[in-house]
Amino acid sequence: MRFSLIPNPCRSDAEAIRFCHGDLPALSPRELWAERTTIEAELARKITSRVRPRLIWVVPEPVMDTEWLEERSRRLRTEERRRKRGRHAA
Repeated sequence: MRFSLIPNPCRSDAEAIRFCHGDLPALSPRELWAERTTIEAELARKITSRVRPRLIWVVPEPVMDTEWLEERSRRLRTEERRRKRGRHAA
């Protein structure tokens, strides 16, 4: 299966869940780190090469690809911090 950085929520239930970031609790710590690193590299590439943001049409409103990548990165970091706090609290 080919991995798409930005999922198409109309393609499958799994991609719709990932598009809404509902898959984060099921990812391993290494998967969280790997995806965050990949997404941040893609954002850096778009910024430094001045690539125009691409529009992603989803209900209820359109979202730019860079907006989704930024939100995904933020959510991945939040999930990583949540897990670290939980590990230290135990």
